[in-house]
Amino acid sequence: MIKRRAVLAGYGYLASLAVIPRALAQSEYPVRPIRLVIPFPPGGATDAIGRPWADKMRSLLGSVFIENQAGAGGMLGTAAFAHAQADGYILAGQGR
Repeated sequence: MIKRRAVLAGYGYLASLAVIPRALAQSEYPVRPIRLVIPFPPGGATDAIGRPWADKMRSLLGSVFIENQAGAGGMLGTAAFAHAQADGYILAGQGR
């Protein structure tokens, strides 16, 4: 009699084999610049944290651009982030 645990382990092994070709087919990241959207004006506390972070990430990832979108208590920058394409090339700086 086959134990349930052995069957589940076999399915897990087969599922992992199906994922390997997709993982190998991934392209290098990033292939274009990364945007860091800070939803507050330049010179604030969020900006003081976001700029040093972006400087550190430039050495690892390449181009990181900071985009301050102030207005409506941070809602404009948050909306820009929320409506952006979910491709990993736009990040949001949080504040307050």
